[in-house]
Amino acid sequence: MKTKNVIWTMFIVLLGCSFLVPDSVQAKKKEKKKYEWKWDGKLSGNETVDQYLLSCDTLWTKIQNYREQIDQFDYKEDTLRFINGTDTTIYLAVHLENKEGQLFSKGVANWQLAQSIMSGVSIVLESTQIGLQTASATLALPNLGLGAISFAKYVKAGPNIIGIGMKEIKEIVQQRKYQWGQWKQAKEGAIEDLSTIDWSSLEQAGAAKISIDNLNKCFFIKKIEPQSETWTQMQTVLMNKTQEEMDADNKNFAMTTNMPEDTTKKNTEFSDDEFQKMMQENLG
Repeated sequence: MKTKNVIWTMFIVLLGCSFLVPDSVQAKKKEKKKYEWKWDGKLSGNETVDQYLLSCDTLWTKIQNYREQIDQFDYKEDTLRFINGTDTTIYLAVHLENKEGQLFSKGVANWQLAQSIMSGVSIVLESTQIGLQTASATLALPNLGLGAISFAKYVKAGPNIIGIGMKEIKEIVQQRKYQWGQWKQAKEGAIEDLSTIDWSSLEQAGAAKISIDNLNKCFFIKKIEPQSETWTQMQTVLMNKTQEEMDADNKNFAMTTNMPEDTTKKNTEFSDDEFQKMMQENLG
């Protein structure tokens, strides 16, 4: 009886301690670690198993390279509002820049968007194809005899890589496709000579002098017509901002136009026509 009481008391104490563990510690325990493929490169001698492992290894390398690639640039949108008396004019401005804060010219931006979409689509398709090999590789393991123990963990890990390709990469591709659509819409009807816009209201907000040269080279800026649904949505968002917030937005935009251009990919420029043609041929 006493033993039972002691055990019950210890249980209560332990239960109480679990509630005293800081939330941050409990959260860390719940955090799902990012999967890492750690195949040692050894082959089993079975063609089916080895082909599967090699395919998974190649796919893993492509996924890592793609992750690095998509981290190389950001797609940026700015909503600009000009008020002249009772008249309000709204513009949508889009551009791409790298992680170091350098602008991409339109040609380089075309190439970056195209590459991120096409490379991602390729990985998703390859993941689907390798996924069809999983069952065959699993069924082939008994043919390895005792060696199956060493290779089963790698075959079992294959679906983790395939899952990343079919979910994470697919989601990135969908995001880039959306950005491509926004980029395309901004290009259609974009103002050809951006020096024709009266930028004085942005300058009066304390912003740095706007670089018209960078604007024409790196930005698509499109006037949003008052009768469009987009105009109503943008106007609603802008109306909910304070003047201080608007001034800060204007200043940040003006500073952006003065960022240096990324000159590292001059040999990988796509013209607008080449970009649109390639995307239409591959994605419809």
